[in-house]
Amino acid sequence: MTNQFDLPPLPPLPPQSPDLPAGTDPIRQTAPYGSSHAAAGSSRASMPMSSKYGVPTPANATERIAPLSTPAAPLHPPQLPMYADVRMQSPVMYRRGRGSTRAPREQFAARVRPNAATAPGTFGPATTRPAQSGLRQSNTPWGAIIATAAITALVVSAANAMLDRAFAPAPAQASAPAAPAEVISQQDWTVAAASAGESVVSIKLRDGKQSSQGSGVVWDTDGHIVTNHHVIELATATDATEITVLVNNQSFTAELVGSDPATDLAVLKVNGLPDQVVPIPQGDSEKVQIGENVMAIGSPLGLHDSFTTGIVSALDRPVTTGKTEGNSVVTNAIQTSAPLNPGNSGGALVNHRGELIGINSSIATVGGAKSGSIGIGFAIPQKLVTQVANELIKDGKVAHAWLGISTVDGAAADGSGTRVGAEVRSIEPTGPSSGVGIQPGDVIIRVGDTEISGASQLVGEVRTYLAGDEVTVEYLRDGKTHTVDVTLGESPTLN
Repeated sequence: MTNQFDLPPLPPLPPQSPDLPAGTDPIRQTAPYGSSHAAAGSSRASMPMSSKYGVPTPANATERIAPLSTPAAPLHPPQLPMYADVRMQSPVMYRRGRGSTRAPREQFAARVRPNAATAPGTFGPATTRPAQSGLRQSNTPWGAIIATAAITALVVSAANAMLDRAFAPAPAQASAPAAPAEVISQQDWTVAAASAGESVVSIKLRDGKQSSQGSGVVWDTDGHIVTNHHVIELATATDATEITVLVNNQSFTAELVGSDPATDLAVLKVNGLPDQVVPIPQGDSEKVQIGENVMAIGSPLGLHDSFTTGIVSALDRPVTTGKTEGNSVVTNAIQTSAPLNPGNSGGALVNHRGELIGINSSIATVGGAKSGSIGIGFAIPQKLVTQVANELIKDGKVAHAWLGISTVDGAAADGSGTRVGAEVRSIEPTGPSSGVGIQPGDVIIRVGDTEISGASQLVGEVRTYLAGDEVTVEYLRDGKTHTVDVTLGESPTLN
């Protein structure tokens, strides 16, 4: 590109063709400024007031704002008319695209052409001159023309550069990248429902005078069904109780294998289950997290194959549902917001993959009323269910672990604060905790990896172990923490 400040010498102008009308530009042989051609071309320069940056738009057009996530297109500066000699070889002068608002090039020549009616060296509108033959007059002030053109080009180039900078996109800021937008997706439960739904059954009991109903899950390929003790409790009172299991709209007779009131679990057995009835997939309750999505499956109010969803609201929630042989029935349960109603007992609580993480067992009510779900339900963790079910299938009974102490809710100093736990009231002289260092008045705050917040939670935690297991017990005494290993014994009263 030729530098605007180092212009080459201009060659002599060609002679004007004698057949051109007077006033015609001999360089481009076009009609002069103000002719019909110029008027036609000037329609591009006469833009409506609603146009923006060289792009005509309807007067009633609505400006569209690009979304924030999409980079905005750079704005083009308005095109300014250029007043320079047509012989200048500047790309700024020769650029004329579609939609340009510049006047035709011949208009530029008219602006800088000498005016015969003015003094030499001045400029004005082009005047009509008679056609001539031969060369132009040598008295044309080319030096003034070139100087004026160069100054004009310099001014216009500077103006364009300023507009380019004014309307160019702002440079990227050196700041930390924005965090990606949070993606919120809705859980698709169809896979979980299809995976676990076929393994959940309805259970009905009748002895001629009374009846009860609940839910259960298919445990293995031998036809064992796991449910709650309180669902089949009627069968433990009389041998005349008829137990019916409904699977895929088919009715089967079942028999009681074993029941454990202390954990509120029981096992039935059905002979001749169809091959398409498969055991429920097993999850791992030890890996369950608060806030995890869960689904409850069962027969609330006798409505078979009902599915409800919620989240895990809490873990290791001590729940007392009664007493058996003078001992509280306590479970460190999974608390869920999935709606549970009468009839859901014994059904499955599954994760998003349809894997069993608990057996639904109880719900909280307001003021002791026998109402439906208030969004607080409880399930027995899968780990405890597996332990108890396997023992019931093998022996028909459960040998419960025993720590050999009695406790109440308590608290003790822990450094600068106070820690709650299970305060030891007495120690069984022949029990597993005798002689290991634990004393009355100590406050137990941890068993294994589980923090203990009270006496009920301690009972529920011990029942998750087997007799003979060794556990680490942590307790507070006089503001100091102590630990001791205890080998759990077998409970003499819960067998």
